[in-house]
Amino acid sequence: MPPYTVKAAAGRLTDPQKREIARDITHIHSEATGAQGFLAHVIFQAIRVGDHFFGGAPLESDQLFVRAQIRAGRRRLK
Repeated sequence: MPPYTVKAAAGRLTDPQKREIARDITHIHSEATGAQGFLAHVIFQAIRVGDHFFGGAPLESDQLFVRAQIRAGRRRLK
C-alpha cells in the first residue's frame, strides 16, 4: 500500500484543503497505476517553525513537500 507523505508548515493547510489534496493524490495514483484508490495512503505531517532548514538556514517560504513511495514492477491493471 503506497504511502504519500505531505509535509507543510504547521497550520498551513486547513482540513478541507487536506481532504482535497488526499482525494486528488488518490485519484492520480489510481489513474497512473490502475490500482484501486483505497490502496493509497496519504499522511499529513506538520513542520513546526524552526524545524526545517534549507542550506543551513531556516526555511521561511511557504512550501509543501510530497513524497511518494511506490514499488517497482507493478503491472498496470485494466
